[in-house]
Amino acid sequence: MSEEMPKRLIIVLFSADMDKAIEAFCMAVEAPIFDVETAIFFTWWGLNLVRDPKGKSKEKQGWMKRMMMWMNRGGTKYLKMSRFQMMGMGPFMMRLIRKQGNIKNIEDLMEIAREAGVQYWASKSCLDAMGLTKEHLIPDVDRIMTNLELAIELLRQDTKVIYV
Repeated sequence: MSEEMPKRLIIVLFSADMDKAIEAFCMAVEAPIFDVETAIFFTWWGLNLVRDPKGKSKEKQGWMKRMMMWMNRGGTKYLKMSRFQMMGMGPFMMRLIRKQGNIKNIEDLMEIAREAGVQYWASKSCLDAMGLTKEHLIPDVDRIMTNLELAIELLRQDTKVIYV
């Protein structure tokens, strides 16, 4: 019995682990090949992938939010591994192995996903909790949405969801 391909795929990315993010983007890059409309919803630590390392907010923030932003730097350069972190050697080795094997790195996958039409959505409630604003995000983020807006998107017909 063959199952029909969904029309939409939403990947909820709540991890900032390099290996998990790579897998999420591999799925996001491949889904449009099968004419599946694809979006990635970045929430909690997954927001680090779409944070601009140079992004600054114009609004004044308290010391706790500034400390949170300092400890939780954004951008793909600071991603850790879910296993084999080895004091920073794990991500370095993973990047080196991928480069030597001519395998796309996370930055390349993000660019390919955008070129394939994958939409980037960010969680408003998580941005607020972490003291982040739209100015802290890369320009590729298409939409900042509430959890209710996400729930409405998930309820649309022919939508599959993957949590990473």
